[in-house]
Amino acid sequence: MGEKKLEEFKIDDILEELSQRRPIFHNERDLQFEISWLIKEEYDCQIRHEYYCPTDDAGKRSYIDFVAYTDDYCIAFELKYKTKFFQGKIKGEQYDLKDQSAQDFGCAYVLSDLSRTEKLIGKEVNGKVINKGFIVFLTNDDKYKKGFKEDSLFGNFSLTDGRKINGKIEFVKKTSTTEKFDGIEFTYNNTYEVEWIDYSNGEKDKINSAVFKLVFEVK
Repeated sequence: MGEKKLEEFKIDDILEELSQRRPIFHNERDLQFEISWLIKEEYDCQIRHEYYCPTDDAGKRSYIDFVAYTDDYCIAFELKYKTKFFQGKIKGEQYDLKDQSAQDFGCAYVLSDLSRTEKLIGKEVNGKVINKGFIVFLTNDDKYKKGFKEDSLFGNFSLTDGRKINGKIEFVKKTSTTEKFDGIEFTYNNTYEVEWIDYSNGEKDKINSAVFKLVFEVK
């Protein structure tokens, strides 16, 4: 267990150190484990994965990816990791990433996590008051930075660099493809700016080995 105070948590420092250890990941679970392990190494806190929330806005059982907490402070973390095809060795370790595509749904899930996490701040969740939250999205797919056409199904769900997220986000049009989001409003009290930053630069001779990061801090 680390010695730093959780109240002074700095996500940029954690991700910078993590990128030196792990410039790329096998899957989302791999990312969750590595970042939570590092947080516990650096900070005086406990970690709980799949932290239970009694219900979400739709009345369904839900979970936070993980929380870092002390007796009087708690941070919620939601992580997303989407991949484009890559095969090769990085730092001596073999990777075989699938081309997951479906960038539209990937963006929608990130925006959903952001809206849901904002609603948790200051509330008691399963016995702990959530003081702060972070949405961390890593991907080696640069299509996420480019966004979608405005009149497309997910046109207003783009995570284009520089976009400001606030107010309410709704579907341009609803179809059976989007029914899993029906009845759930993506609303935001605060304003969040989309800012893509390089997480790791990859290797020149290995296409799709570079990873980009998008982070939202929720207070």
